[in-house]
Amino acid sequence: ELFEEVARDRELRKELKDASDMQAQLLPNIAPQLAGCQIAGRCLAARAVCGDYYDFFKLPGQRVGLAVGDVCGRGMPASLLMAELQSQVRTQAPTTESLGELLRRINRQLYRAAQGSKYCTFFFGIYDCARRRLEFVNAGHNPPLLVGPRAFRFLESTGLPLGLFPEVSHEARVETLDPGAILVLYSDGLLEARNARGETYGVERLVSVLTRARDGD
Repeated sequence: ELFEEVARDRELRKELKDASDMQAQLLPNIAPQLAGCQIAGRCLAARAVCGDYYDFFKLPGQRVGLAVGDVCGRGMPASLLMAELQSQVRTQAPTTESLGELLRRINRQLYRAAQGSKYCTFFFGIYDCARRRLEFVNAGHNPPLLVGPRAFRFLESTGLPLGLFPEVSHEARVETLDPGAILVLYSDGLLEARNARGETYGVERLVSVLTRARDGD
């Protein structure tokens, strides 16, 4: 019995490792090269698999799609819904002109997939490098932080998270980025990270670090 238990444990660990590797392949490994802006991203999962998701990809006309999402819950169910979200974004974004319509389509698919039992927060923006123009929608996600030369502001929610209800409505907003501005998209794992004293990282530290680093790359 002990041998069988050890064997099952090894098999489970292997399956989790395989799932983790597959999930990592869904995330972008090369940032788009566009004149006038730099893009970078990273995901550090607290477990083998997670429900966090980010993406960036080129669109026609010196534009780039920027996405970040967080499926409620942890483990395999969250990672599977994350994969569905990634698939829908990559499929729908290049052909959907309205960001509000894009979220409606993605929401319908996620609602069908999870039957309202799970939901995800989600931010999606299209940045036009030539005009320094960001059009975005925010489905209940942690508000991205836009750090400019003199001040910072948050890109607040434009509506409900995705997957909870059959239909949602979002109206896109627009921001013009100053030269040298930093836009940070993140999930709550960043803000909730704790140090040895049990203190959370929090919004204040994030703002402080980015304000000091605003002249860097």
